[in-house]
Amino acid sequence: LANLHMELRPHILRRVIKDVEKSLTLKIERILKVEMHYKWILERNFHNLNKGVHGNQANTSKLERIVFSRGKLVILDKLLVRLHETKHRVLIFSQ
Repeated sequence: LANLHMELRPHILRRVIKDVEKSLTLKIERILKVEMHYKWILERNFHNLNKGVHGNQANTSKLERIVFSRGKLVILDKLLVRLHETKHRVLIFSQ
């Protein structure tokens, strides 16, 4: 294990917190509450409503992904365009 550490040491970048803090600008956190997209509200029980209907599972999964993400992506798209125009850097966390 010690030999492995010695071999890998030149190839690994290790940053210490005190060094990283100096290079970062102040964080500005903005939390946006987004209303549920109308189509998502109508189709959120997609599986329950379609019990007994035999369709292509690949197409239904794709439809669900589009529906569930729609409202957030519309807002994100507009926000990113504005932030890009003002030369802001953005880090996005999503669940």
